[in-house]
Amino acid sequence: MSEIALRIVLIGFAGARLTRHGDVIAGKTGMGGAWAGLALAANGALGDATIDAPC
Repeated sequence: MSEIALRIVLIGFAGARLTRHGDVIAGKTGMGGAWAGLALAANGALGDATIDAPC
């Protein structure tokens, strides 16, 4: 399996898992699934930005 295909598969699994967790968070907090997904995606984006920032 090529490197790109492996990355596509890993992103697919991560996306499915993120969706599942977003649904659970939305159910427990009472907010819509879209808002929970947005919060999870924003958290991931901010985490990447802080990791790559120069010291």
